[in-house]
Amino acid sequence: MTASYGSGDVTIAPRRVGNVAVSNVRPVPALTPRIGFDLSWTLQHQHRLGEVPPVREFILTDFPGELTVGPDNLFVGNFVRTASGHLIHSQSHVVTQRSSVALDLGGHRLERIEDHRAGGVLTMQMRLWPRIEMDGATVLAKVTEIRLQIPRDDWLAVVRAFTGRADRPAGDPLPPHARESFPAKPWGTPACA
Repeated sequence: MTASYGSGDVTIAPRRVGNVAVSNVRPVPALTPRIGFDLSWTLQHQHRLGEVPPVREFILTDFPGELTVGPDNLFVGNFVRTASGHLIHSQSHVVTQRSSVALDLGGHRLERIEDHRAGGVLTMQMRLWPRIEMDGATVLAKVTEIRLQIPRDDWLAVVRAFTGRADRPAGDPLPPHARESFPAKPWGTPACA
């Protein structure tokens, strides 16, 4: 596994106050295919002498987001936070704090991602919308778009967990046992149909 698949700056308008990096991509045990992204946050409230106004201690309370793929930013899905849903506090020195998000890949999303990967490195875009509180109020904050570059072998390890195959060339259908776990439904069909 690589040290970081991509990272983005965290800002409280207009000041950069930290960074978030995607440190791992992994399958998550679930009834349908689910992928997890481990995040490493470094948030600092230390300010330089003379900065006005100074950045005070703040808390990252939530970070909903979405994943897209391809040059057209095709929507893959929305993230949910996993069990590590603790609050992340800014620090006066460099400290890395960890959290994770997950995304369901049912409804043929895995096959569509594979089509975009086309046998090479998987490139996706992660967007996170942080909710940061300072002095009891929510402040305007953002994370720059994270461009994920997932090496072929790392991605194939995730695919292998879902399909049971060591390699699935782009366009190759999932094996019958995997297809049965998330049958095809036409786009727009309600989940209960």
